[in-house]
Amino acid sequence: MKKTVYLIIILLVSKITIAQSKLELQLMSDSAKSAMQNTVLEIKTLYGNNSFNYSDSVKNLYIKTLNSIEYRKQLIAKNEDAKWNQNNDLLSKSNTLTWKPQAKLGFGITDNQAFFSSQYAFKANWYRNYDIGIGSGIEYVNRGSGLVQVLQMPVYITNNLFLGKFTFLNFDYGLTIPLSGGYKNAKDETVEYKQNELNNNMYFDLGLGYLNKSNIGIQLNIRNQSLGIPEPLNQRVWMFGLKLSF
Repeated sequence: MKKTVYLIIILLVSKITIAQSKLELQLMSDSAKSAMQNTVLEIKTLYGNNSFNYSDSVKNLYIKTLNSIEYRKQLIAKNEDAKWNQNNDLLSKSNTLTWKPQAKLGFGITDNQAFFSSQYAFKANWYRNYDIGIGSGIEYVNRGSGLVQVLQMPVYITNNLFLGKFTFLNFDYGLTIPLSGGYKNAKDETVEYKQNELNNNMYFDLGLGYLNKSNIGIQLNIRNQSLGIPEPLNQRVWMFGLKLSF
């Protein structure tokens, strides 16, 4: 007897769940959206925009329709999240190697030095597990509020290690190659460095980032580098900054 009762309860719950799912699917359809929007438009056309002047029945219909529209948005967002999570889990577990390009814009600053960076890398990608690649770009470095200015090209290896679906650790390391540079003398005149005065330097970036569902990332990072210029202005410094990736 108990087993029969349990079976009946399970069947009832299943039917209710299936019916609810069908109602939710109907509510998410474009025809349902159009019907609800038309209902709101008709009420406003007939009775005005101020819901306080509506009769109780009209007000209830108006509020119920608005709530249904909002609930529909939540259902769609929930459904899209579920699909993304399912696809993401499958890709993450597949351990499939793909190749993808990545562009980055960034800046960094310390008490007397700043840089602006535009980089482009080509990476081997194990989806939201691990990335490794090689990149280059162009960067402008300013030291001492314009006392020294350098245009440089980074050549680097980039690594991303994912801590979850959205967060990752970034480690870039390589060379900065000074392309041109200059300094201001005692007369406030800009003097260009000669090419043989500019030297390549090792540098590295460490970062903690967040990557959204559209693969747009943002990260906080610290960089250590020197400018590759003659002494005494060639100190190695730490700069704290921000990077955007696309």
